[in-house]
Amino acid sequence: MTGRQPPAASSDGQLPLYEWAFDNQGQPVPIEQARRGVEYRCPLCGGRMIARQGEIKQHHYAHEEEANCPPEAVAQAAAARWIALRLQDCLARHQAVLITWPCHLCQQPHTANLLEGVVEVHEGHTWHDWTADLALLDAQGQPRAIIALAPPAPDALQAYTACSITTLSVMPDRLRGQPFDLPRLLTGATIHGGACTTQQAIARQGIVTDIQTLRTLLGTAVLHPPFYAYGLLETHAGVTNILPLGDRKLWLPPVLWQRAIGGLLHTVRPGVQVISQEWPQDDGSTIALYYITVKEASAVAVRRFAPGEPVQAQLANASLREPEAAALQIAAGFARS
Repeated sequence: MTGRQPPAASSDGQLPLYEWAFDNQGQPVPIEQARRGVEYRCPLCGGRMIARQGEIKQHHYAHEEEANCPPEAVAQAAAARWIALRLQDCLARHQAVLITWPCHLCQQPHTANLLEGVVEVHEGHTWHDWTADLALLDAQGQPRAIIALAPPAPDALQAYTACSITTLSVMPDRLRGQPFDLPRLLTGATIHGGACTTQQAIARQGIVTDIQTLRTLLGTAVLHPPFYAYGLLETHAGVTNILPLGDRKLWLPPVLWQRAIGGLLHTVRPGVQVISQEWPQDDGSTIALYYITVKEASAVAVRRFAPGEPVQAQLANASLREPEAAALQIAAGFARS
């Protein structure tokens, strides 16, 4: 004997108004698994819901008393509880939850365990001025990762990533019209602020990747005669964008340069771009910094201009047929101008 099948979705593709409810234990229950005689509650307002499972209309939950709960918000609240329970179960089983994202620093994909260092999963967690749908907390109660079930506010996203909190943004359309599935939800998420494993690995090798140290080393490199430094960004052990500076090596991919140094981007000719920045000093001098890119090659130039000396850069007339030589020649011209 086969079980009764629920009516198919309407021909116009309309979704059920409410697809999820909570049972008396707070467990999210999809309408397909609702049982007669069981009390259900709205995930958003907490009001009683009735499972409508007739023969003709599409199966759905309905509020027992009139309520104005947006279906998207109800689905979001149900998804937060469902994901939290699944992640808590993975923690209890010591089961890894792997996520993969393209790294903006090294331009390589990274894979990591989302639950690394996590001991608790909280719904509606408030951190500073922002409340997240889900927060994955470490033993000190600090967020290691955030899961947002709607696009996070730009200032919240900036705050999370600035504190190295991995943020996963799940698009709301993935929460409607289909059963929840953890791998599908996380695979389709937009991931911000994931740790760069390349950065971590080369830092252990003594290559400088810390923003403040990068700034300090570039600034102090020009405090003494000849008051300039320049060099081609090289590849070491398969890692690109390494600048040898004295007895140190600095990692300077374009994104990290922008974070550490900043500046304005100039396209000075086809195939040649320069990011320029100026740091006024307390003694009236100015440190000028240049990040030169010629096709696939890059170089850096730094020069200190004495108090009262105008900041100027001389663009060398370099042949672009050899990008590395051209980048180095332009950097030398900026440094020695």
